[in-house]
Amino acid sequence: MRARFTRLARLLGLDRNTLRRRADRVRTLLGALLGLLVAGAAVGAWVLGVRVYHAQQDAVQRMVARLHRVPATALETAPAPADGSATGAHPTVMVRWTDPVSRARLTGEAQVPDGTVRGERVPIWLTSADVPAPIPQRTADLAAGSAGVGAVAWLGATGVLVAGHLGARRLVTSRQLRAWEREWDEIGPRWSKRFH
Repeated sequence: MRARFTRLARLLGLDRNTLRRRADRVRTLLGALLGLLVAGAAVGAWVLGVRVYHAQQDAVQRMVARLHRVPATALETAPAPADGSATGAHPTVMVRWTDPVSRARLTGEAQVPDGTVRGERVPIWLTSADVPAPIPQRTADLAAGSAGVGAVAWLGATGVLVAGHLGARRLVTSRQLRAWEREWDEIGPRWSKRFH
């Protein structure tokens, strides 16, 4: 077990090797810190995605609680979805439905499922004033949107962390090069005397 720990310490640059410079140790620690921060950003992005999902799900549930579904007849064929159209986008067509209370026949534009043809019976969502409302988002669409938010947040945080890491490495390298120049300015003249 001790041998494994020793190998890991050597791999990470945390051993007591006299040939390992301070700058090498700092670079190793910066890399380890970057790894931890990127992992932390992944956890934070996941938490953000879950919170966004629950907030959207609550909003959809509140919206559905104020709506009611009724069957309707499509008076026209829904247009075919355009290439690259957004997932969950529903076409709007003229429909006719019967008011469940007054039994009056009403007509209006409402969102219908993709592929709806003229004369087809489709469910539509109505407000309490019997005005057609948008189709509530599906759980899969909410999950996809929330995953996208989490992924973008993680990528953004990772980009900032990597940029900071590269800047810190550059600073360490420039300090190391200046130290080498000072050492060479001190030792170089002594060495050059040996060869002349």
